[in-house]
Amino acid sequence: MAQLLPSDLAALPIADQPATLTITQLTLQASDFQSLSPGLPLTIDAATSYQFFLKTPVDTPLDKRIQATQQQLTSCLQESITNEAQSADALTQLESLTETEQQRLFDRLIREDEPLAPLARKMIRHDYQDLADQLSGYQWLAFDQIIARQTPIDAVIAAQIYAYLTHHVFPNVKQVFIDEVQDYHASTLSLFKQLFPKAQFTVFGDQHQSITPHKVQFEQLPTIFP
Repeated sequence: MAQLLPSDLAALPIADQPATLTITQLTLQASDFQSLSPGLPLTIDAATSYQFFLKTPVDTPLDKRIQATQQQLTSCLQESITNEAQSADALTQLESLTETEQQRLFDRLIREDEPLAPLARKMIRHDYQDLADQLSGYQWLAFDQIIARQTPIDAVIAAQIYAYLTHHVFPNVKQVFIDEVQDYHASTLSLFKQLFPKAQFTVFGDQHQSITPHKVQFEQLPTIFP
């Protein structure tokens, strides 16, 4: 679970009692960081990410420290792209591109009189796209390790941790179906609504079949899913 996905949330259990997490008590340790290894000259390893994290102010909220670490890692990547694009090897690689490769990278052929530096940067940025995607997805955080330390291991807590640390939601999810809605807590449903802000929710359930108290009341559903 390097990057928490909706399918990962679906695979986790929902606790019988409302799952709660005092987010201010959440802490990270060295094992919560993992390497990004795309097989390129630049590798962002776990130690680098952890050291960037340790340099952030300890009296700052944890999510702000994570965002600051993300910015440092992104700056490191951009600096590497700039340096490599300016190297003689990059210009040699650019000049050796076939017409097919030029079309694939630039959607056109390189003109004889145009500056090569911007094209070299675009070429190198393309080479590092996988690493950039991993970085933007916060895959340098080992969410499986972070979530495994929580008791209980619960889908709501997992989603809360992921959303808090990354400030990420899942805007590309368009449909969410919830069965046996009478067995969910209102707080759980509200969190799912926050995680999937552009989704249309379809819920199924029978309040008379609820086997656990303190679950959602059906009159609350229009408020949660207006």
